[in-house]
Amino acid sequence: MLPAILFLVALSALISGRDLAMHYQELAGGVGAPMNHPLIPWAQRAVSLFLLLVSGERILDHFPQRKPMPSAALAWVFGAF
Repeated sequence: MLPAILFLVALSALISGRDLAMHYQELAGGVGAPMNHPLIPWAQRAVSLFLLLVSGERILDHFPQRKPMPSAALAWVFGAF
């Protein structure tokens, strides 16, 4: 899951068109609007969907193995949340 998030950060840095050699003060000054490539929102959606699928797979894989639930109260609180 972490490599997918790191890939998204690296992709946005690579295709943003910013000069990363600039000092922070110059970058924070914000000359004009931020340069966002149209691919970035779609990549964010894809990574979010991937994270949901991985989390769901781990949850569904827990039940066939008949592992004991670590904390039933914690599971109920999370479900209520």
